[in-house]
Formats: sequence, C-alpha cells, structure tokens
Amino acid sequence: PLHDLSRSDLYVFMIHDHQRAAAEWYKTRHILGEVKMRMMGRGPHVLKMWDEMNSIEAAELVNAAGICVLVDLIGYTADHRQDVFALHPAPVQVHYHGYMGTTGAPWLEGYVGDRIIAPPDHAPWFSEKLLYMPECFLGPSHRMSQIFWGRTDPAPTPVKQHPQTDLRSQIDLMISSGAGSVAPPEPALENALETIETRRRQEGLPEKGPVICFFNQHFKIDPTTFSVWMKALERADDFLANYTGGSNSTGAAHEAPTAPLHTTLWMLHGTPVSRRNLRREFAQAGRPPERLLMAPRVRLAIHMRRASLCDLGVDSPEYNSGATGADTLFSGVPIVHLPSNKAVGRMMSAMLSASRLANTGLLVRNHEEYHDTLVALLAHRAGARRINRLRRLLLRSILRAPLFDVARWTADFDSLMRILWDGFVTSEPNRVFHSIPVRSRAVMGG
Repeated sequence: PLHDLSRSDLYVFMIHDHQRAAAEWYKTRHILGEVKMRMMGRGPHVLKMWDEMNSIEAAELVNAAGICVLVDLIGYTADHRQDVFALHPAPVQVHYHGYMGTTGAPWLEGYVGDRIIAPPDHAPWFSEKLLYMPECFLGPSHRMSQIFWGRTDPAPTPVKQHPQTDLRSQIDLMISSGAGSVAPPEPALENALETIETRRRQEGLPEKGPVICFFNQHFKIDPTTFSVWMKALERADDFLANYTGGSNSTGAAHEAPTAPLHTTLWMLHGTPVSRRNLRREFAQAGRPPERLLMAPRVRLAIHMRRASLCDLGVDSPEYNSGATGADTLFSGVPIVHLPSNKAVGRMMSAMLSASRLANTGLLVRNHEEYHDTLVALLAHRAGARRINRLRRLLLRSILRAPLFDVARWTADFDSLMRILWDGFVTSEPNRVFHSIPVRSRAVMGG
C-alpha cells in the first residue's frame, strides 16, 4: 500500500534492477493526483488495485504472484490494509516509512530505516528487525524526476549564471532548466530571472526582510517550539529595526532600506481551525498579524519554486518534516532542526546527515540552542552571509550528496532486500541487518 511519499518512491520501481529482482506494486488510493498512472507499467512492473478487494482476495493475489518480500508503506494510517498483511501472504513482510516507529505487528518482520531514526540501542523497543539503509531511510527523487518530467531536450541543460542573479536565482535557474523540476514547467515559471522582490510580491510576501518557512501540517507544531520561534523572530525584528546599514535577505551589498525590515513566518494554509489557533497564538506572542502568512496548496513544482524565496526553514522536533522537508531542502532552503528521541522526530536529522550538512550548525541539541541558532542567523550582521553560505553548501549537496541520489538509494534498497531474503532462507537470527553501500549510478546524464 502507498503513502503520500509515493511521488518519491515511484522512481524506485522505474530504475529498479530488473535483472536481479522483480518489483510488484500493489496500491491503494494513497497516490498523489500529480503522479497517478503516468509513470507506471514500465517494463516488468505489475500494477494491481486492491482497494475494493476483501482481505482474502487481496492476500491470494499477493501469494499467487509469488512475492518474496512484501513492503508496507502505510502502517496504520488512513485506508491501511493491515488485514491483508495479517494473513501473511508473503514469506517476508516489512514496513517502510509510512508509519514512523514500530508497528508492534507480529506479521511484519522488518522495519526499514537508518542508524539515525532507529539507532541500534532502540532495537529492544521495535517488534520488527531493524533494516538499515546505509545513508538515509528516505530516497527523495527530485534529481531523477527531471529526466522524465522536467526536461524535453536529450541532454542536461547547463545552468548559466547571470551577472545580476543572486543565489536564489541560480537555484531557480537550475529548477527551471530541468535540474530540479518535478513537473512540466508552467508558463509562469519560464522567467527565472525575475527579481526576488517581484517574485515575493507576487506571492504576497514582503519584498525584503527574512522569510522563515514551515511548510508542514500544523498539528506537528508543539507549544514550546512555537514559543522559541516567536522569541527568535522578536529578537530578529529588534535587530532589523536598529540596523541602520540595511541588507536585503539575499546577502547582497548593504543599502539603506526605505522602510523598516521585519521577519515573516510563512506556513501552509492548514485547516480553518488550525489557522485560527495559530493566528491567536501569534498575536498573543506580540507579533503583528501581517507577519504570519499562509500559502495555498499548489502543484509541487510551483511550490518548490516559491519555497526558494525563503531564507530559512524551521522544523518541529516532536514530528519532523518528511517528504516536505526534502522538498524544502531541494529548493535550496537550509532547515534548523532539533531532533527528539523518536523515529518520527529524527527524520530531518537523517536528511541533513545524508546532505552532509549535519555539522554546519543546523542540527541543534535543545530548545535553548535552537533559539540561539535562529538569533545568530537572523539577528546578527553576519547572519545573512552565513545563510548564503549554507545555501551554497546545500546547492552543492543537491548535486553531489547521497540524499538526492535516488539511483544509489534504489541499489542500496535492492541490496537490503536481498540480504533480508537471504537471511530468511538461511534462518539468520540477526536482530539488525545492514545494507551494503554500492557505487552510485548516473542519474543526471553523466
């Protein structure tokens, strides 16, 4: 069964090693409308719908297909089919990602993760065996997707730097030219050289001043973390009000501002109730209401382009960003992250590690350090330069780091499944399995 991360996992099946393993994909309704059937049915891939099948019919379907390892991608979330897994139609059944943490289900033998979201010393609290990917549990497909959706020319389009473009426009050029697009470009996306001020104005953002983003569902926010954000933004506004030199949010040369700058928190719309509650808490923290903006839901390619207008992302420790966090990172926006002790609270830690950004100061240890890091980035003269440096590191990471190398991730996943199957056949009793990293395959035409 598929979770909403299907837009990432889809590429696992498209570049799967057909000579060594066959991928069978059984799906429920959990697939984003943007993906649908557009990229399925390629090669030996088998697509079956089991939404309306009863438990026995679905289990017989899996068993008759001779599936060796059946992977659950949905856990106990909406429209799950644990009733099918409970019948154990495949010899080995494992869970991956859709339900962060142990399922406690006796019919699932393995839990696919990594050493960060599920450290070895957490193994006693998992009913499943821990199955480790070598880099990151998540394999975002942003780099791979441009080959199928984002480009029509047979070769990669080089990113040309314009003398008037800043870092955001360089990232935007990369996305618009196909190096990061996950859907066919809209007419409104064609002019990547629009000024940041123009693009911000089109999105309803202030033309200048730091924009902080949190593009996750509102229920992930806890009161303590929200309070840290509010205090840090207040410190940043005090600094900006007293900073006579002026600076735009891109780290460009200083210029005298025509109006006082301030910080803006940009979030997704959420539900009417959550928006009302957040606006109330925002006002109680003494923040002007116009500095909390809500972004409507749009197509993914458009969202990623608008996300690149942000200076910095924030994360919630109790329930981290998952696929949404990968979207933000691929948009070139660094994220400050405080991990918790749960798998669902360590997802961003794994992604920052696989992006080779874990030692850049973005990973903090407690709420006090979280506050101090935000203040250092937003309320000091060197903050804009430091954010710009982080963005450049992230841009290089997008092209080189393991996080966005979906071909490498797929090969590692194949390796892990083979190790798991061999362990089943030989009755290997190991509690923790490890995937063996393999050489990266080219995914960008070189």
